[in-house]
Amino acid sequence: MTTEAEERRRRLSGIDFARGSVRLEGIVLDGAIEALNQRFAAGEINGPQHVRLSLEYLDAKHANPPDQPPTIGPTRGEACSFLRILELELAPLPGRFDAHHLKAIHGHIFQDSPPHRPGEYRPENPRGVYVKNRALEAEPTRYHVCYRTEGIAAAVDSAIKGFGAVETLRDLGVEEMARKLAGFYGDLDHAHPFCEGNSRTLRAFTRQMARQAGWELDWGAPHANAASRDALYIARDLAVTARAFPGLDQDRAMQTSDRMEYEAWVMFTSRYRARPTLETLIRSALTRLT
Repeated sequence: MTTEAEERRRRLSGIDFARGSVRLEGIVLDGAIEALNQRFAAGEINGPQHVRLSLEYLDAKHANPPDQPPTIGPTRGEACSFLRILELELAPLPGRFDAHHLKAIHGHIFQDSPPHRPGEYRPENPRGVYVKNRALEAEPTRYHVCYRTEGIAAAVDSAIKGFGAVETLRDLGVEEMARKLAGFYGDLDHAHPFCEGNSRTLRAFTRQMARQAGWELDWGAPHANAASRDALYIARDLAVTARAFPGLDQDRAMQTSDRMEYEAWVMFTSRYRARPTLETLIRSALTRLT
């Protein structure tokens, strides 16, 4: 039976992870939401009350008359994603860690943001590019990250099939566990199946997966700072770029006719290839549950 102190710790841990996960996206919760978090952690309100009161506050905050300036701070949808990640942290969605399960987690997190097409893959663009402009926090650097443009569903299915059953992770050592998780995350991140919210979804998905296999995967979100957030983005982007442009090195960059490939080397990989890898960061974030 869960004691009051254990439930408080569980709620605080969930709040920390959800807050940190959205903070990695540049989302900072305001004082009113944090006050409700404190009441929830203390047991003054239950989970449904916490969500209801938070949504009521966000609805009122963002109900701006047309002649008023826009609300400062995170959008309603951004703040709501915190609430939904917290719900998943405390009551994970059941599933088989397949594509359907991945879509369900995205659908839950972004149920309050219809433009994000919750639970649906983004449209493919076979003749174009799918690029995001990355701006780091701790250093004045910008670069492009290139993601898959077609075969998205097949790529997700292939990554999940190659990863294997979650139960097989229980007998792995920490080094092999980190290697497998990093490869899996990199494959899914390169597929980038959703139009928005891929990072928050993948963190929740892999964290739940690790827990079911007997591991705690702490993405470092609760105690992250600008430098550590940059380190995670760089590690992830190195993994994605390695999949977008396999074998990319200086010789290849100097010979390619693909401008995106050239810039991937000059603006990003050549500068950051010595930084900690995704596998290294995951290795430091893993502990076996007792």
